[in-house]
Amino acid sequence: MKSLLTLATLLTATVVAHTQPAAPFGPPPTFKVVNKIDKMKSEIFFLETVVKLVPQNVQRVVIVNGKQETITETRFVPVMEHQISLFNVANSRAITTDGKQLPIEEVWNRLKKDAVVAVSADGNTPAQAFLRVLNPEVIVLIPGPPTPAKKLP
Repeated sequence: MKSLLTLATLLTATVVAHTQPAAPFGPPPTFKVVNKIDKMKSEIFFLETVVKLVPQNVQRVVIVNGKQETITETRFVPVMEHQISLFNVANSRAITTDGKQLPIEEVWNRLKKDAVVAVSADGNTPAQAFLRVLNPEVIVLIPGPPTPAKKLP
């Protein structure tokens, strides 16, 4: 009887393990807020919040050999800053959350100031597990290969 129960438990555990979805492959997309759109240059400007670690000197009192001493330490304090970044649509792709390619005119029609878009973190289509949780109205942008810097005259 015990062996039958053990066998049933192993079979159940095997079935449960096979029915779980696979872990997503690749990094999740990042969310960005549209700040400005320039259709003529095929550019989108994003307003991003970044965290920078800023050095700050602080003094604290320590006890050394029974005496109080004041020492100065440098600590790095996180500070949030806003910055504008540029995204070139001309060498990129735009898809819906179900993975369908969006025509460029549809992208321009749907993009508005303050809209939130998802941007691929590694230049590949994000895993379906990440796309599935997004609102169907969200545009997913997949950047193309980086373009070489223009030489100055």
